Amino acid sequence: MPQVQLARVFALLGLLLMACATAPDDDRGQHSSLSPANCLTNETVCGEVCANLTNNSVHCGACGNSCALGESCTNGTCNNTCWPGEATCSGDCVNLQSDAEHCGGCGVQCASGQVCSLGKCADACDEELTACGPDCVRLSTDPANCGSCGFICAIGESCHDGACEPTCGDGLTRCGESCIDLQTHPEHCGACGTNCTLEGLACVAGKCDIELIDAGSGGNASDGGGGAGSGGTGAAGTGGAGSGGTGGAGTGGTASGGTGGAGSGGTGGAGTGGTASGGTGGAGTGGTGSTGSGGTGGNPLSCTRTNLALSATATASSYSTNYPAAFVNDGIKNTSLNAWANAYNAALPQWVELTWPTNQSVGRVDIHMTATANMKAFRVEVWNGANYDVVADVTNNLASIVKVTFPRRSTSRVRVVALQPSGLAGPQVFVREIEVFANHAATATPSAQSTFSGYSVAAAKDGDRDVALGGDTSWANDKNVSMPQWYLLDFGGCRAFDRIEIFTTEKLELRDFDVQVFDGVEWKTKASITQNTATSRTIDIGLVSASQLRILAKSGPTVQPGYARLNEVEVY
Repeated sequence: MPQVQLARVFALLGLLLMACATAPDDDRGQHSSLSPANCLTNETVCGEVCANLTNNSVHCGACGNSCALGESCTNGTCNNTCWPGEATCSGDCVNLQSDAEHCGGCGVQCASGQVCSLGKCADACDEELTACGPDCVRLSTDPANCGSCGFICAIGESCHDGACEPTCGDGLTRCGESCIDLQTHPEHCGACGTNCTLEGLACVAGKCDIELIDAGSGGNASDGGGGAGSGGTGAAGTGGAGSGGTGGAGTGGTASGGTGGAGSGGTGGAGTGGTASGGTGGAGTGGTGSTGSGGTGGNPLSCTRTNLALSATATASSYSTNYPAAFVNDGIKNTSLNAWANAYNAALPQWVELTWPTNQSVGRVDIHMTATANMKAFRVEVWNGANYDVVADVTNNLASIVKVTFPRRSTSRVRVVALQPSGLAGPQVFVREIEVFANHAATATPSAQSTFSGYSVAAAKDGDRDVALGGDTSWANDKNVSMPQWYLLDFGGCRAFDRIEIFTTEKLELRDFDVQVFDGVEWKTKASITQNTATSRTIDIGLVSASQLRILAKSGPTVQPGYARLNEVEVY
């Protein structure tokens, strides 16, 4: 019998001896001096002992039901249990790294005189290992040879630094003398010894980050129309908030900021008796002006949307008479007469492509098709200088207009590849127009009302849609500040757009927020999102002309309502 099996037998014999000493017979069970009041809530009176029937090997699932040799009690059932790091070979628990009869795999026996070292048969053990018979073991961690050859840890124990200690439960790791949850422990975050408290942070999902269950100081709105509570910071709305209503000024006062000024609490329009003027982010009683923009009084901005496709040259793998490739970027998208169609006898896949003389920054492609001859399946590809990368793979399409967005790419070619027709026009597909747009966030200047240490406003517009937790992937507002908090993109001039893509941190998603645009005169709320639990949201706001975009965060997730996180904002 392998040495590790002998070790297991001896350990379990010890448990059986304990069972004989403590296991009750029927008479003793009836005359026990214990009562349920003497036991913990998860324990049962079994004779003279209190036993947890879910994990007690002597009383497994029921009093007196002892597990056999080589078994332990898990969830009230006796199961064959191996020590950590062991495998099962023909019903036996073996260490494939050190067992000479199962060296590197079940049934792989080393020759006479050889030892098993790190899963390979050898003439001698590796330097860091010790020979215990034909087995090469690590005395610091081997439960069958803990500290010295033949010293056996009991079932339920593991060998740590050459000493037998209780085994850490599921999800726990031993750090020194303690069993630690590396996902949440502030002094052992992600790895033993990583101390988040030195930076004033907590451990969240194995990373040093913002503490959980923190609504921020000042809380949410209390009076009138919402926003910040009394003494809080008015972040958005038109004119800030009054002390008891929805207005630019506090009671009897005057708000100097037509855009973002705050009264003595909340955010909104004009308070009782107050008058909102048209300044630039001023504050009412006790409040704080938020953005300092707007209130200029002039006419709203108006600018033309830039469709990059109009400056490209269109080509195709084939085309049908009267339906050349040039029709896909002629600016006419509401008639089937101006469309590209592949040659009737040309087998799919077929492609139509836009080419520019220099690289363009692209992030969105709109494909307009004829409703009766659209593409059921197609790909959107961009040229990387050597090959085409697929940025969208559309299947089971029934729509005649499909808008796809993707992390911005610098490319000189965009290609739409038809894979499957709808069937209504035989083997042909008809593409009326292809539009290509840049992500305006790429060239915008970011700012925020506040930013948490280790985070940055730039991380939320760096072209990376990664929704992982952390300051290298996202922006978050500072601690001890009142909600709402804003994140702003300044385009440096008028931009026309109709779609916003927002990505927030996985499992810590931004819950409630507004999407606002500044049209040169005032901030306008274009969308209000509540109870969001998605990491990404596509928000269509209708075509607008604006010089700035603002995400007004009203609440973070339930576990962190006082923190807003944005991993990426895209504007098309």
